[in-house]
Amino acid sequence: MKRTLAALTFTALAIPAILFAQSDDLHARIRADVMSDPRSAQMTQVEIDALVTALANQAEKDGTADDYLASKNTFDYSTLFTAPKDASFMSLVTSPMVIALFSLGVILLLVALYIIRNRAAPMPPPDLVA
Repeated sequence: MKRTLAALTFTALAIPAILFAQSDDLHARIRADVMSDPRSAQMTQVEIDALVTALANQAEKDGTADDYLASKNTFDYSTLFTAPKDASFMSLVTSPMVIALFSLGVILLLVALYIIRNRAAPMPPPDLVA
C-alpha cells in the first residue's frame, strides 16, 4: 500500500512538469525572437520579461502556441539518438530523452507490479453439468 501511494505521488508530481514543458519552450522561443530583434537592445530585462510573458500568455489563450512552436522548428531530428564524439557519460545519461524513457519504464514497471500484486484469486471453472 505504501509503495502504491509512493508511486502515485511520484506520478502526480511528475505530470505537471511534463505538462508545463511546452510553456517553458514557448517562453524560451519568444525570448530568443525578441532578443534577436535590434529594437530589444534598448529595452531593460524587466521590459523584455513582461513582453515575453504577455506574448506567451496571449498565444496560449488564442491557441496559437503550438502553431508558433511548429512554425519555427529548427530542431535537427537526425541527431536525436546520436551522441557527439566528445560527450561524457553523464551528459548522455542526463539528456532529456534518456530521462523521459527511464521515467516511462519505471512507471510501467510500477503499474505492472501493482497489477500483479493486487490481482484477484483465479475463478473456479463453471459447472458444466447440464
